[in-house]
Amino acid sequence: MDQKTKSEATSAPEARVTDRAAQAAHETVDRVAEHARSAEDRLRESASHASEQARASAEQARERGREYADTVQGFVRARPLTALGIAFAAGCLIAHLGRR
Repeated sequence: MDQKTKSEATSAPEARVTDRAAQAAHETVDRVAEHARSAEDRLRESASHASEQARASAEQARERGREYADTVQGFVRARPLTALGIAFAAGCLIAHLGRR
């Protein structure tokens, strides 16, 4: 056997081991990538659901704010002097607490 043939004979089993190791590494990377895709899909779905819930909650808060504003406006229109007295008393209370 000449030097080149010995080198090829020695490298052939090493190449097979390397090929098998590379194949195993590729398979592992593919499995990890599939798990990552699955996790990403779940995270995106959760984020979308949370976003929808946040929008719905914000809309409910805006609606309640409008309802409270309408209630206060109705009260002020119906009883302007009482509303003025309540506002004055609240201002005095806030000023007193602010001095402490």
